[in-house]
Amino acid sequence: MHQLAEFLFSFLHLIGALILIISSGLVIWLSLKLIGKNRNLIQCSIANFASLIFSALITSLFMFSPFLLFSPIIFLFLYFYGLKVLLNINFLEAVIVVILSSIMIFIAGISFEILFGKWLLFFVPKPRLLVHF
Repeated sequence: MHQLAEFLFSFLHLIGALILIISSGLVIWLSLKLIGKNRNLIQCSIANFASLIFSALITSLFMFSPFLLFSPIIFLFLYFYGLKVLLNINFLEAVIVVILSSIMIFIAGISFEILFGKWLLFFVPKPRLLVHF
C-alpha cells in the first residue's frame, strides 16, 4: 500500500511538471504565432525548458566570481540565445517573443486577479461561535 501511494504521489508530480512545461511553452508558441513564426507546441515547450535550465546552470557558475552583479543580464542573454538556437529564430525575434510572453502572462494574471479578487471581495464567511477553552 505504501509503495502504491508513493508511486501515485510521484506520478502526480510528474504530470504537474509536464503541465507546467507545456503551459509555459504555450505562451511562447502564441508569441511566435503573433510574430508570424510557426513552431510546434512541444518544440516550444522543450525549448523554453531547456533554455531555462541551460541559463540557470551557466549563471550559477558566476556565483563565485566577481561577475555576480551581472548574472541577471548574463542569464537573460543566455536564455535568449537558447531560444534562438532551439527555435531557429534570430536574437531579436527571441527578445520580442519573451517580451510578448511577459505581456501575455501579465494580462492573464491581472484577469485572474480581477475575476477571483471580486469573488473574494464579496465573500463573507459565516460568523462562528467563540469557543473559550
